Amino acid sequence: MRLPSLVFLASLASTATAHVTGGFGYAVDDDNLKLEVESAFGHGNGAPLLNFRGQFTLPPAIAPKGLERVALDRANLPQEIVIMTKAGDDDIAYVGEYEMRLFAAAGEGEATERRGKVSCSVG
Repeated sequence: MRLPSLVFLASLASTATAHVTGGFGYAVDDDNLKLEVESAFGHGNGAPLLNFRGQFTLPPAIAPKGLERVALDRANLPQEIVIMTKAGDDDIAYVGEYEMRLFAAAGEGEATERRGKVSCSVG
C-alpha cells in the first residue's frame, strides 16, 4: 500500500519542477536609451534573478565617460532604472514606461533623468 503513495508523490514532485522558474525580457530603443535585458527568475518569495544579462547604450550627449555602452550582469542590479509596465490581454506582453537616473561617479552636479516607453515579455 505504501509503494503506490510513494510513486504518486514522486510523480507530483517531477511535474512541480516544470513551473518553478519563469523568465522576462525588456527592450527600450529611443533617443534616450537602448536597453535589452533578459533573465530567468524563481516563483518563490525572495527567489533570485537567474542568468541576468543585458546591454545598454546611451547617446553621447548624456553618457558619462566610459558608460556609452555597457554589458549588464548581476553586479548591475542595484543601479537606478525603474520600469513600470502593465500586462496586455495575453498576460505575456507588457507595455509601460521607464525612468532612468544617471549620476556622476564623484556625486557632483545634477542627476540626468530621462523617461520613455518600454516593452516587455514575461513567461
